[in-house]
Amino acid sequence: MKTNKVFKIALFICIFLFFLFTQLIYQGSNLDNYWNFNNSLQISNGLLPYSDINIITTPLFHYIIAIFLLIIGKNIVVFASITSLLKLIHLILLVKIYELLSEKKNVTNKIFVYIIGTFLMYLTYYEYNLLASLFISFIVFIELKYKNSKNKHFYIGFISSLALLTKQSVGLFVILLVLFKPIIFKGENKKSIIYRFIGIFIPLFVFILYLLITNTFNGFLNYCIFGLSSFNNRIKVIDYIFNSVSNYHYSFLLLLIIVIFTILHEIYLIIKKKQTNDKNAVLIFYSIASFVCFYPISDYHHLLPIIFTLLPIIVTYIPKIKFIDILNNNRIINKAAFIIAIYILLLPIYMYFNIELYGNKVMLKENYNSLNGIVVEKQYKSYIDLLLNYELEMGKNGIDVIILNKGSVVIHLANNKYYKYFDLFMNGNFGKDGEKDIIKEIKSRENTVYLVNTNDIYSNEGKSFQLPNKIIEYVVNNLSYEEMIDEYRIYKIN
Repeated sequence: MKTNKVFKIALFICIFLFFLFTQLIYQGSNLDNYWNFNNSLQISNGLLPYSDINIITTPLFHYIIAIFLLIIGKNIVVFASITSLLKLIHLILLVKIYELLSEKKNVTNKIFVYIIGTFLMYLTYYEYNLLASLFISFIVFIELKYKNSKNKHFYIGFISSLALLTKQSVGLFVILLVLFKPIIFKGENKKSIIYRFIGIFIPLFVFILYLLITNTFNGFLNYCIFGLSSFNNRIKVIDYIFNSVSNYHYSFLLLLIIVIFTILHEIYLIIKKKQTNDKNAVLIFYSIASFVCFYPISDYHHLLPIIFTLLPIIVTYIPKIKFIDILNNNRIINKAAFIIAIYILLLPIYMYFNIELYGNKVMLKENYNSLNGIVVEKQYKSYIDLLLNYELEMGKNGIDVIILNKGSVVIHLANNKYYKYFDLFMNGNFGKDGEKDIIKEIKSRENTVYLVNTNDIYSNEGKSFQLPNKIIEYVVNNLSYEEMIDEYRIYKIN
């Protein structure tokens, strides 16, 4: 094997490990991370989306993760490993697209794709929006790499259908763009639409067949179509910039400006050239679908799919730095990359296994079931321990404990339990009839106590984030109050 390939493989391994250990260290307080893991975990346990699990997107992302959980082990470290691998694949694909866009290969900009891409991937958790963005980039890669291939149209249609099976809203736009591209772009064969449609049809037919065989078609319509009307979480761009408490809102503004500039400048160049078959035009065209991820939650995380899709073009605006020209010497590149990669590898691994030396964090090591290995704040661990021990004590007496709070998923995972609706306790995730069905379930359950956070009762801030207020109000007004545990009020049916 050539030395250059050895260095590349070493670099990729190091980046993967960097993604893995930083995710385990920094995503322990991110509820989205747990919700996505829990959906995949329950599928690996044999539960079905839409009948047993209240998933509100098409389920491809969760099934991909579930397969690996079955093969390797049902643990959040495995989940972090697979999502880190997806990050690496996504990053490599963006570099390949940059190479196809650039007539003159600029090593400096190629390095910037790696650096910027790695930094942005490190900051986020990987889920269905970013997987849909990966499929968009894969379509762009095929369009540019196999420009004159007759077979490419089937594969493009097939991948666009996979995007739909990852997130229905994004995938619908991807499919429309895939079908309209031969009509809009000059020099395209209009008959290729047929092959694209065949590629689209096959995965969709299999998915519909799966829904019919598992008797979950109505459930799919309930959660993924009709039930979304109750999704009341909206974050506007202006609100996020000026009212957000996030540490990312300034970088968000910068990234948003970069996106707007890139799109407008590329459109100007397309109009000026009076042609639509330019390589950059292909990427800009397909990037339209990634903008769907930005609605209705217009925050930093949901801007990233757009950034990743446009990154191969964005780096071309970085001026070539003369003193970096020396990096065109392959030996210097390989040695520098290897040294940097080793440093990137060693630091997060050392931090992970010595996490208690770094402030207020601690690793969940044992007695937390599938959460063993994740790093959380010490205060958060104390909170988990308190509620987990309470659940275990009540369980000895045959009493179930259900936590009516959006963070309940962490406690229930640590206790190796799953409660549909209550492990993703937010409006927009309950289907068309939503809160009414859950109140009926509460009325019918026996030997159960319910924990309600005082902030969700009295705080206006708590009530602003998809909180199922009718359920909270029903429990508070109709069930018997018993006692307090930490900031939770305990209720049971008389």
